[in-house]
Amino acid sequence: MPDKTAGHAADAPSHRIRWIDVSKGIAMLLVFYGHIHEEGTLPWLPDLVFSNDTVYFFHMPLFFILSGITFHPSASFIQFAGKRFRRLVIPYYFFSLYVLSKVVLKVASPALFSSLFSRETWMAPEELASILMGNSPGLWFFWALFWGDLMLWVLSRCPKPLRALIALVCLLAWPLIPSVNWPFCLASAFQALAFTSLGWILSDWLKRLGRGPSALTAVISIGTFVTSVQIFLRLPSSPAAHYGTTLTAAISGSLMVIGLVKAIFPTCTPIEYIGRNTMVYYGLNGLSLACAKRLLLLVIPLPSIQSTVCSQLLVALLAILAACLICAAVTPLLYRFCWWGVGKDKEPANAAGHL
Repeated sequence: MPDKTAGHAADAPSHRIRWIDVSKGIAMLLVFYGHIHEEGTLPWLPDLVFSNDTVYFFHMPLFFILSGITFHPSASFIQFAGKRFRRLVIPYYFFSLYVLSKVVLKVASPALFSSLFSRETWMAPEELASILMGNSPGLWFFWALFWGDLMLWVLSRCPKPLRALIALVCLLAWPLIPSVNWPFCLASAFQALAFTSLGWILSDWLKRLGRGPSALTAVISIGTFVTSVQIFLRLPSSPAAHYGTTLTAAISGSLMVIGLVKAIFPTCTPIEYIGRNTMVYYGLNGLSLACAKRLLLLVIPLPSIQSTVCSQLLVALLAILAACLICAAVTPLLYRFCWWGVGKDKEPANAAGHL
């Protein structure tokens, strides 16, 4: 009998909704694209900086909305919290071991370290302390979604009118919450709750949408998103001025992706695979992109890469493809030998290759 207590119906293969997996896969590809530039360094693809920044308007809200769509709080709070801890918090620390490898690499081969991680301000003690306190910049999503899911479970026990009111307040308050490094990403939990609750409230409507209404939703969302970004760019640089456009761009950008997926390609096996395994892809996106960047720079001189916008876009796509292939190669190994670290149940030996 399938386990229906995990809290997310799409976690089990028999319950998977294919267009949701495709949407998650696209969201993951957007994460790769948004992270193509290492924070704090001169961009190696300078003409793509604007498009990278544009992705940040909605790629993480999209993840939270998709998580809310599959939210089913059928377990007790203790069961739910335990399973989400195993699914999110343990992988956070497991994938944070990557930082330890950076420490070793910096000591063993400073030249190779500099070529892969050119951020000059990187300091091992500070980054290690940040990770222990749950504030790793590249993995904050794990802790944020953990807190957001717990709060959404509590919200699900409230009367329906109160649920909608609290969800609306969280959504409207999200752009006003300062970006501070509270321990264990507690500040980001409000963003998670805002968009997971939105996904949960809209889930029935989104699941019922046919291709025609989905296409219409996509068209309206594209227009709204483009307009919001253009207004954002023309307003003074202040949180108050950007409040409405930030919120509108996050929601419309997310609905844009969902609408396009449902209208055009609700099934796509390669992207579905990424969507089913976003835990590994998200956890390894920094390492895999660094390796892909290093490989490309060994083959293609940087001046040639930066010569035109088209060459930069082509190299960005090649880097993302290489990073995804690295993650695809590692995923079965992690599920087979490190299942405990990626939030999975142990698989029988003869099932390790069937993902």
